[in-house]
Amino acid sequence: MGNTDERINPGHSKVRRVLRALGPLLMLAGVVCLAIAIIDFAMVFGDMSHQPTRFWLFFIGLPLLALGSALSMFGFMGAVFRFAAQEQAPVAADTFNYLAGETQEGVRDVVSAIREGMTDQGKVCQACGADNDASARFCDGCGKPFQRTCAGCQTNNDADAAFCDSCGSALA
Repeated sequence: MGNTDERINPGHSKVRRVLRALGPLLMLAGVVCLAIAIIDFAMVFGDMSHQPTRFWLFFIGLPLLALGSALSMFGFMGAVFRFAAQEQAPVAADTFNYLAGETQEGVRDVVSAIREGMTDQGKVCQACGADNDASARFCDGCGKPFQRTCAGCQTNNDADAAFCDSCGSALA
C-alpha cells in the first residue's frame, strides 16, 4: 500500500489538495471584498458628498476570510504538526536525558529513604542480623559497613554489592 494517507482514507490526498487550493482562494476573495468595503467607506472622509454603496462587501469578506483560513488550516495541519514534532522531539529527548543524568543521585537518596522507612526506621545488618539506627553507617553488632564506596568514582553502593552502581567497577 505504501502511502499512509491512502490507507487511512482513499480520498484523503485529494481532499487535502482541494483544501490547500480552495482555502487560499477564499481568503484572497475575502481580503479583496474587505479592501473594497474599507476603501468605499474611507472615501466618505475625503468627499462628504460620497455615500458608501459597497460597505456590504465587508459582511461577505469577513466570513470568506474566516472560512478560507479554516480550510487552509485543515489543509496544512499535517505538515504543520509534522514540522512541530520534528522541532520538539530533540528538545524533549535532550531534556529527558539531562534530567535522568542529573537526578540519579537524588533518586537513589529517595529510594534509600523509602527503604529505610519500610524497615521500621532502622537497618538490619545482612551479616549478623542486628538491628541498627537508620542513620548508622556501620553495624552495631559486628562493625561491618552498610555501604561500600567505589574506589574509582567514590559512589556509595549497598554493602552486598559486588560491582559499582555508577561505573561498574568491581568493589573490593
